[in-house]
Amino acid sequence: SEIAVEEGMNTANVELRLTQGALLEGMVTDFAGEPIEGARVVAIDTSDGLRKISKSSDLTGRFVFDNLGRYPVDIAVEKNGFADVRLFEVPVNSQQITIQLEALGGLRGTVLQEDGTPLRAFSVSPRIYEGDRELTKVPARTFQSEDGFFQFDGLEPGLYNVIIGAPGFAQATIESVSVQSNQWADLQTVRLGQGGRVLGQVIDANTNEPVAGAKVTVVGGSRNFLASTIQTRGGGRKGQMMTGPDGFFEFIGLSVPEVDLKVEHRAFITEVVDNVLSGTADLVVAIGTGGIIEGRVVDDRGDFVAGVQVLLSGGSKGTDSRTQTDRKGFFVFPGLPTGSYTVRVTNFGTASKKIPLSDAPTFTVDLRAGTTEFIEFEL
Repeated sequence: SEIAVEEGMNTANVELRLTQGALLEGMVTDFAGEPIEGARVVAIDTSDGLRKISKSSDLTGRFVFDNLGRYPVDIAVEKNGFADVRLFEVPVNSQQITIQLEALGGLRGTVLQEDGTPLRAFSVSPRIYEGDRELTKVPARTFQSEDGFFQFDGLEPGLYNVIIGAPGFAQATIESVSVQSNQWADLQTVRLGQGGRVLGQVIDANTNEPVAGAKVTVVGGSRNFLASTIQTRGGGRKGQMMTGPDGFFEFIGLSVPEVDLKVEHRAFITEVVDNVLSGTADLVVAIGTGGIIEGRVVDDRGDFVAGVQVLLSGGSKGTDSRTQTDRKGFFVFPGLPTGSYTVRVTNFGTASKKIPLSDAPTFTVDLRAGTTEFIEFEL
């Protein structure tokens, strides 16, 4: 209730009644039942607005909240070296609660170069499995050590993939490392080699002859390479090169243990080679002869129409494609396997007229590998 106070008037015999706050008490322990001192316990009370009240556990692990509202509260508990705990809808004025914290674990090991020399600066990134996902819950850390030794603490128990890398070296991945509560997981010695290398040759699947001019691409591009990498065979941008007369290609300076490669050539069917290990020096990629569908788009006066979208569908799975006419109205779909294809203009128009999509001309092309079919669209 409100008390009115006016000038020159004394208000006496005001009685204030204090309501005793609700009580919540408990104990913080580890999984062995030993009390944990200094844990931060936060009660989130929504009885009257939002209040966050913080306490610390004492020498015996105990804590007491004695000024809470009448509704259940949420409890958050934190302590260095232990996994955080969150409890929801904890009743007040009830029996004492016990909150158990799980001690965190850690990783340790030694990182060396291939010749046994300690790496003095490197990074370690642990990624925990949760279900079928791999998550980064703790940021990577950089270590500097004269003997290459490191200790990575503060990890919640679980199964991890551990990635170790250093500038100028190919990264190493240690899979399925089990981190236990209050224990060190020993990785022993990890050796990092100079940037990885893949050497291979592209050949014709029918004749076994080398294929020159094939474009070989590392799927994912430059993120798979060391920052200082310089290409050797084939030139081009990092992560992509053309085979020479002998059909060979080479990628150096890989920073990952394995890569996927995509091989393309105008006259051959595109091939993707998965999971090529860094260090492979005898890879042979055989590509089959493909067919070509090409053509041009002209208007009713016979003039070329540039910038028209052309859609290819049909054939085998994965051959659907879209391309655009060049400045002379030409388009091409190379490297196609034998099959029946549908080619149509998907959107077009000229300055003088616009043609509805429903009126777009469509061609059906029966293509055999090793042949070229030419079609012409007239708008």
